[in-house]
Amino acid sequence: MKLQNPIVVFVLGLFDTGYSVAHLLLDHSIEVWGFTTGDVSEIGQYSKTFPVKFSPNVGKDPKGFCKFLMETRLQVVGMNSSVRPILIPCSDSYVFWISERREELKSLFQFELPSPEIMSIFQSKQLQGEIAERAGLEVPKTWVLRRREISVDNCHNSSTEFEIPSELNSIQHYPLFLKGNFSYLWNQNFSVKGFVCRDKEDLMRHLANVQNNITSLVVQEVIEGSEDSLFEFSALIVDKKILGSIVTQKIRQFPPHFGVGSAVQVSKNIEVEKRALKLIEAAQLTGIVNMEFKIDPRDGRPRYIETNLRVWQQIELTRYHQAGNFALRLVKSLVGANPETDTKLDDNVDQEIDGAARDTGTQILWVDPLYNAYSLAASQKLGILSFIKSLYLYFHDLRRARIISCYYRYDLVPFFHKMKKGLIVVHFLKIWVRRWVALGGPRNGK
Repeated sequence: MKLQNPIVVFVLGLFDTGYSVAHLLLDHSIEVWGFTTGDVSEIGQYSKTFPVKFSPNVGKDPKGFCKFLMETRLQVVGMNSSVRPILIPCSDSYVFWISERREELKSLFQFELPSPEIMSIFQSKQLQGEIAERAGLEVPKTWVLRRREISVDNCHNSSTEFEIPSELNSIQHYPLFLKGNFSYLWNQNFSVKGFVCRDKEDLMRHLANVQNNITSLVVQEVIEGSEDSLFEFSALIVDKKILGSIVTQKIRQFPPHFGVGSAVQVSKNIEVEKRALKLIEAAQLTGIVNMEFKIDPRDGRPRYIETNLRVWQQIELTRYHQAGNFALRLVKSLVGANPETDTKLDDNVDQEIDGAARDTGTQILWVDPLYNAYSLAASQKLGILSFIKSLYLYFHDLRRARIISCYYRYDLVPFFHKMKKGLIVVHFLKIWVRRWVALGGPRNGK
């Protein structure tokens, strides 16, 4: 294959996040290749706007993926060793795989990650919480659970169970949140962030369902508060310099209370920003960093939740924000172009492709139409919202949204594949419409 563009980007993972990253670069005429395992949820595989490669699963077959990546590089750039494709990992599995093999990869590819020592710390929710505490951040009370081997009969057979710290064993304050200490292992087994445990019996039930390949868990006290008390600070850092940063606030998420954002807006929170910058400096973080905080209603102070060293689902908000297109600026920094002033890659850096100037303020709203419907349907089922209110909020969010997740007018097939799941939402709505009508409509019921 003849190389048309000396800048080549390999986007690793084509779930919603990777698909958005691809478009952030395609809109600036950068050559993008997408990598997918073929999972139906990786909607970017259905795009016709960039080439897609079906690769082995990096978590299950790391050697097979490595061989495939090398073969693809050879196919794309040929024997031209001066061209090093840029790797943008879009999940924890890819991030930590690249970090572990950085010495082998760095002569053939370009990427931006913290040092191996820092990466090993941020692999673990426990260790990153400890470094956050040392940096002066407030962290929810956390316990670590590790597997231990136990004898199950007199024939020397054994099984494993999690050893529960004595302090946690006697705790009376619930609810608690159970999640994986190593997110890349947890995500291979579960599609949710974790489990809310209402009491000790609930905790033991969830522990019994954790697969044997997960050897370490964390249990964390739950910080009470509504969805809009959750904030994220994201930054692009190169050579110890922050090239751009953005604070976002969740409006809704799915599942409600503990889930992924379904309606998220740009916000301002000085206290969140101060704490994030403290941790960035203390840990000497670099590349793309995404931190989550929750405002504790007891004192109004942000509590540190976790850090992800990769792109995040709402990265497209940077397209319309003064922070600047993170994906594009990362590519610029890696190829030696000035990400702030150089225009070799983009002659219209400060204007978006539709001619709209970037916003320097807040209230830029991102909405996932599928998961926002899930979120509102779940809130309705829990009795938090009425049918009329949830329906109103759904269309109100769509009307206000600057960004509809994964919706591109010139590349609609992936969006329709994503929305096929919406048939479930329609089913929920039908049930609640019937209930509403049975109660007498707007005069007699919700």
